Amino acid sequence: MIWPFRRKSKRRMARIVIEGAINGSTRKLVLKAIKQVEEREFPALLLRIDSPGGTVGDSQEIHSALLRLREKGCRVVASFGNISASGGVYIGVGAEKIV
Repeated sequence: MIWPFRRKSKRRMARIVIEGAINGSTRKLVLKAIKQVEEREFPALLLRIDSPGGTVGDSQEIHSALLRLREKGCRVVASFGNISASGGVYIGVGAEKIV
């Protein structure tokens, strides 16, 4: 008899890309993506940032969400693209490592 074998957990990594100015619509999309990472219990997150910055409030909310995600045990690594200024850097500081 053949037994089907499935691994209960796969080593996966989530990836979120932030491109362009950080504003209300960007914040909503990123916070929704971070919530999905929490719910699906990914062990790691790669945050790709290519942004000239944006509003302080929206950047702070994303930063706080990343810190909460790290407290739950998810490892967060930020990767900067061509441009990473003001709000993009503020978000990246919430990661464990910046590349």
